[in-house]
Amino acid sequence: AQPAVLPVPPVSLAPPAQPGVAAASCGSARQCLLQTLGAAAREDTATVFAVAARIEELGKPAPGNRAVSRKLNTEGLDALKAEDPARAAELFRKGLAENPRDVELAGNLGYALVKAGKPQEAAEVLTAALQLDPRRSSTWTPLAEALALSGRKDESQAALWVAYQWSGNREKSLAFYTDRAEKERATRPALADMYGTVLAWVAEGRKPRLTVSAG
Repeated sequence: AQPAVLPVPPVSLAPPAQPGVAAASCGSARQCLLQTLGAAAREDTATVFAVAARIEELGKPAPGNRAVSRKLNTEGLDALKAEDPARAAELFRKGLAENPRDVELAGNLGYALVKAGKPQEAAEVLTAALQLDPRRSSTWTPLAEALALSGRKDESQAALWVAYQWSGNREKSLAFYTDRAEKERATRPALADMYGTVLAWVAEGRKPRLTVSAG
C-alpha cells in the first residue's frame, strides 16, 4: 500500500540490471544512495537498477508487531490531516519501533519530518527506508524534498529523477510534479525549483548540470 500523504503512483519492477555494473558494490544504504544519485546525474538507469538489487542484498530488520504498527500509522495519518506533523512524526516513529520492517511507516515518518521542518533528520530516515525497498517512488519523492530543503539542490534533483524511474504511472507523476511546483512556489521555492527542473528534464529532455558525489 502507498502512503496516503504523498499521491505518488505505485512503482513497477525495473528490468534486471546489466551484469558487471561496477557501482553495485555499496555496503550500506547511505553508500548506495550516493551511488544511485551519481548514476542519476549521468542518466545511467542500468546502474540505478543494479544498485537497487545490491541494496536488497544488504538485508532487512526482523518484522515486528504489525497490528500495533498499523494502528499507529493510521493515527499518524490522522495527525497529518489535522496539520500536526510533529505529532504525526511521533506516532510514526513509535509505529516503526514496533515494526522496523514497515516501509510505509518509514516513508510516512520521513514525510512528516519534512512537514515539521526537520529535513536533515527526514533525509536520514528516508535513506534508511531505502534498505526496506529501494524501488519505491514514494520513498524517493519525500527524500528528494528533504534533500532540497537541506540545501542539497543537485542531489535532490537526482533523487526525484530516480523517483520518476520507479514510477508505475509516469503521466500521473508528471502531473503531481506540476502541481507541487505551483503550490510550493510562494512558500518553499527550493521545492518549486526542484520539481520544475525535473519536469523540464524528464518531459523536455533539458538535463540540468548536476554535481553529485558517487560516494
